[in-house]
Amino acid sequence: MPLGFKVEKKEAEVFAKIWSDKGIAILLPDSAIQFATDFANVVLRNFIDLCQQEALQKQKLEKKKEIVLEGLD
Repeated sequence: MPLGFKVEKKEAEVFAKIWSDKGIAILLPDSAIQFATDFANVVLRNFIDLCQQEALQKQKLEKKKEIVLEGLD
């Protein structure tokens, strides 16, 4: 992942302890916590890629808008 952004499994474990569904605490097995960690990292990577693509597109548009004026003082 770019710039080291990553969800660590420990973060998912902590969240799993406080997460509830309609007020009912649900104990998640290790495989569910690993799934949540992996899925969060896929989503994070896709979000970062999308942001980078949008920034590049904006940068290209800004370059097209540049006007060069010569001979003006």
